[in-house]
Amino acid sequence: MNHRSDIDRVMQVWMADGPTAIPDRVVDVIAARIGVQRQRRAWPFPRRTIMTRFKLAAGLAAAIVVAVVAWQLLPGMGGVGGQPTPIPSPTAIPTSTPAATGPVALPNGILSAGSYRVQPVSDPATLSVTMDVPAGWVGYPANVALASPGSSNEGIVIGFLKADGLFSDPCQWDMDGTGAYDQPGDVEIGPTVDDLVAALQANSSYTSSTPSSVTFGEFQGSELELQLPGDDVLSTCDREPGGEPKGLFYVFSGKEAGWYAQGPDNRFRLTIVDVDGTRLIVMINYFEASPQADLEAARAIVESFEFTP
Repeated sequence: MNHRSDIDRVMQVWMADGPTAIPDRVVDVIAARIGVQRQRRAWPFPRRTIMTRFKLAAGLAAAIVVAVVAWQLLPGMGGVGGQPTPIPSPTAIPTSTPAATGPVALPNGILSAGSYRVQPVSDPATLSVTMDVPAGWVGYPANVALASPGSSNEGIVIGFLKADGLFSDPCQWDMDGTGAYDQPGDVEIGPTVDDLVAALQANSSYTSSTPSSVTFGEFQGSELELQLPGDDVLSTCDREPGGEPKGLFYVFSGKEAGWYAQGPDNRFRLTIVDVDGTRLIVMINYFEASPQADLEAARAIVESFEFTP
């Protein structure tokens, strides 16, 4: 707000219909009162001298306004001619909502449509993935996962993992008898995307599709789908001590490869990408009965991925 302009307008309004001169006695009274009026000390901040001068000027102007009004209301001095023109109130300038500065960290719970960021694996800690997610999907940051709206046993999950190896028999994965999910697999694989794809296709414990190439900016990879077995196999699989009462079917081995079949006839749609030397696996976990619209939405989410090493 321009304080000087407001003071000028007040003076003009109040004096528009009254005399244009103030008697000398009124000026003398005003000067005497200003001389004895105590000034409030300014805050000890920079530019305090400028602020003090502004207060003196504003105080003088305000005192003159009061004196003029009082003088015009005295008996026999004329009075104000008519009602003063109302001064319009300052118009509030609406503040715009700040634009989003970028993707936000994936929160827990039902999501609004927007761009989200996750750290898919612990090593390297610098690796991040941003994605565009439609409204209604559910975030699970503790598991670095997304689930389709109203997820159930026929819902869809998007997750991330790294694999050091594979199990030749994903059903009999407890090779050292400890029940630890992160024990090494018995199938060693090379470091490339193609090495992992070839090892998956060579395993007869599940059916794999023909791989296709995918590109995410400067990062290259492959995509394929695994059809896992039914309950006749899963019911005979190894179990974790004190954990799941059902048998577990582990395809991948490694400390960050802890995804297993979520039920009979589960399907893994895998996107395997080399992100600056890190072989990252993106998994869409779904079933034949999963809603087609949710599956298409999941594929669109994965296609929106942007990787930062």
